[in-house]
Amino acid sequence: MFTGIIEELGSVKSIRKNEKSQSVTFEGKKVLEQTKIGDSIAVNGVCQTVVSLKGNTFTVDISETTLKKTTLIDLQTGLNVNLERAMKLSDRLGGHLVQGHVNFTAIVEEIKKSGEMYLLAFKIPDLYLRYFIDEGSVAVDGISLTISEIDKSSSSITIQVIPHTFENTILKDYKKGCSINIETDMVGRFIESFIRDQTSENITKTKLIQWGY
Repeated sequence: MFTGIIEELGSVKSIRKNEKSQSVTFEGKKVLEQTKIGDSIAVNGVCQTVVSLKGNTFTVDISETTLKKTTLIDLQTGLNVNLERAMKLSDRLGGHLVQGHVNFTAIVEEIKKSGEMYLLAFKIPDLYLRYFIDEGSVAVDGISLTISEIDKSSSSITIQVIPHTFENTILKDYKKGCSINIETDMVGRFIESFIRDQTSENITKTKLIQWGY
């Protein structure tokens, strides 16, 4: 489990392609403090297991399924990556509960400066729009962010980002049209699953109000 508060920007040191998987070595510093083999580190929001440690680097084995489902398949030597160690139960929850299990990849539609802030718009597959609410949480490449606006007509969400977050994560490396990892707020998914188990009726806003949500 993670919080979505990126600890540092790391970089891809080397990539070894296997038959259906990849072994990737990343360079970092802060995330390696007290880290041991078997620990979890989120790389661009994807929970990975440390299988090797050497100096300021750690290596993970990325499975075929993960490569198909996330942007880790696009990693190249030298690229920056967001890194976060798994949280401790005693840690402050500065962002929101993030599993490190990417639900889908989205496309960056727009990046623009708005005063001191940055506005980023992402194209979301229609299937997943129901998991987003105004001022709700979303993990974008592992970064806990707050949704500013939802445009269902264009299937997109907009997020306002402060300069500190923009400059200290891979957000600053985004280009229009690039793919990103998205993990929706798991609380909403749990509620949806619970309701579906309790009723065979279609879930609508009217029904949710009737049920007290």
